Amino acid sequence: MLRLLIFLLALHAASANAQVATLRSGEHDRFSRLVLTFPAAASWVLGRTGDGYGLRAAPPGLRFDLSTVFDRIPRSRIVAAWVDPQTGVLRLGLGCVCHARTELFRNNVLVLDIVDGPAPPGARHETMLENSGLDLPGAGPVPRRPKARPRDFLPPPSAATVAAGTIRPPSPPLPALPDDRALDLERSLVASLRQGIATGVVEPSPAGRRPVAAVEEGRGPRRLPLANPGVSRGPDQLRLVDPAAARDAGPGAAACVLPEQLDLAAWAGPGPAAIQMADARLDLLGEFDRPDPDKVLALVRLHLHYGFGAEARSLLTLGPADAPERGTLLALATLVDGDESSAHFVGMAGCDGPAALWSMIAAPHVARLHEIDRLAVLRSFSALPTGLRRHLGPGLVQRFLELGDSATARSLRDAIDRTGGDGAGIVSLMDAEFALREGRVAAADLGLTHLAVEDRRIAPMALATLVASRARRGLPVLPGQLIDLEAIVVEHRGRPESSTLRQAFALGLVISGGHDRAFREIAAEEPAVIADLWAILVEHGSDVAFAEIALSPLGHVAEGIPLSTRLATGARLIDLGFPDAGSRWLPSSGPDQAAMLRARVALGKHDGRTALRQIASLSGLQADGLRARALELIGDPGAAAQAWIAAGDPGQADRLHYAAREWDAVDVGAHPALARLRELREPTQTDVRLGPLATGRSLLVVSQDARAQLASLLTRSVAP
Repeated sequence: MLRLLIFLLALHAASANAQVATLRSGEHDRFSRLVLTFPAAASWVLGRTGDGYGLRAAPPGLRFDLSTVFDRIPRSRIVAAWVDPQTGVLRLGLGCVCHARTELFRNNVLVLDIVDGPAPPGARHETMLENSGLDLPGAGPVPRRPKARPRDFLPPPSAATVAAGTIRPPSPPLPALPDDRALDLERSLVASLRQGIATGVVEPSPAGRRPVAAVEEGRGPRRLPLANPGVSRGPDQLRLVDPAAARDAGPGAAACVLPEQLDLAAWAGPGPAAIQMADARLDLLGEFDRPDPDKVLALVRLHLHYGFGAEARSLLTLGPADAPERGTLLALATLVDGDESSAHFVGMAGCDGPAALWSMIAAPHVARLHEIDRLAVLRSFSALPTGLRRHLGPGLVQRFLELGDSATARSLRDAIDRTGGDGAGIVSLMDAEFALREGRVAAADLGLTHLAVEDRRIAPMALATLVASRARRGLPVLPGQLIDLEAIVVEHRGRPESSTLRQAFALGLVISGGHDRAFREIAAEEPAVIADLWAILVEHGSDVAFAEIALSPLGHVAEGIPLSTRLATGARLIDLGFPDAGSRWLPSSGPDQAAMLRARVALGKHDGRTALRQIASLSGLQADGLRARALELIGDPGAAAQAWIAAGDPGQADRLHYAAREWDAVDVGAHPALARLRELREPTQTDVRLGPLATGRSLLVVSQDARAQLASLLTRSVAP
């Protein structure tokens, strides 16, 4: 009988153990995974609860083994897991904005992923699960406290308190202020913050809310504020706002990429790069020969650390297409290879982190210097791997030089100089760039010439910089230098620096008489160089070279040519007698200089009235001179003469008076030869007492004198 009882008890225990579902876990970059192994095929329902998700499984007596749930995952996404004692529902408390994704394997294994981000529309597990039990108090995100203390733990709530729904997370008491001065300081700070928020220069930061994780200890959950590694470092609760930049950015301004997603220095370990890459490729393929997403992304990061952008882009095709960091990694791979077309980091130049650095690398033309967090750029650049600093540094230095920030440019140069070794040539090249910017052209030419001959690694860029700088200054380029640069362009075809080399070669051509080839062959493939080509051609090109290009089909107004170059081109065409061609370069509206050039075009077409309309609101000597010419065309010499006087050219006014025989208006002080002519016009007074014969003889003498004076004026004087 005893043996039978023992057998029945063992049979009951085995039956009870057979109804246990085990729960295992695993952590990934973008999701936390739970694997539930049922003792047999089971039916289940997953749905939303007030604090996360609930899973109801059949049969009703099924138990869950939760002993190892948090051995392999942190409490960043899933903060608690428990079974409701009343309903038997497996509850998962979440501390993030996440959604559930499930997959059934072999009828008794359920794979449940808690994925970052909101659920997609129509997700099947987002319906509320009825009768799921009581929620875990405070499992969702709450504001982060200034400092976590041991006393911040909550004691386990009683069942009656939970049932009544009166649980509230207690707020820690504020520390007592030491004296009245501290109270005054607090009031002043609060008033300043209130005013800043009201005026829009301070706003609550979205990074100020941190999730709170629940820690199981004893018989019930306790709450402990935990730092979320997915939140950017920096001020937690408030951030300063530039009102002008906020207006320009609009509601769709870009959010900053998290520093953890841009920590390239941490993406490689010690040892040779080849060995690290070989080790990272081991076991890249997992079950069913499918690439392991985590290992693929780790290999991509390793390639980016060493500057292999093209290889990183190729590896990304093996990774998950919906990975949250895929867009960032793809943008980094593009920028590392020297392609600035990526728009992923546009608008992030003011971020307090590495995003500011990559935004500057991705945006060659940043409009306002005050939008850039230059300290963040310098910090992030100094933290880059040595190879990337040498590779990306020259272009970044050029960005800040173009913005007029030579101090930041020199700090970046010093960060490259600290790498030593192969970076010496790059630093010397940047020193030559600084010399050019500061007007020390002789020192710059000498340094660039030395680098182009002595340093093979930096020689191509040194020669290109030398040729381009001399062309922009209107100085001739040596034929040998141009031939060498052309050979370098062919050798570096397809490389990241190819575009810069081709543009420098085009500038050298246009200053050396090869303007036709520069515009026809190179400008078509390098549109960015067109503005520089026109500037050099207009300022330094001969009339023949300028007319050959400007009057050919190549002489169209290309996009990106500055207004100053357009006005100079139009003015030179008008001066050469081609007003119609010059008018194509002039804007329909714009500065006063453009209006005066349009008036000159109208005068070239003998259209005085249009010229007057163009300069109707303008004043000044040049405008008055154009107005005088227009008034002459429409037949108003009197007004034209007054306009010439206002223009500071009274000789032209006398010319009009002389032509109209308005002798009294002629300025005889400016033309002494005309003074005698005015005297001859006066009627001769004769004495009637002399008689008719004497009077006739006197008039004859006056007539002979007038004829002699007129002959003298015609032979010796030039009409004004």
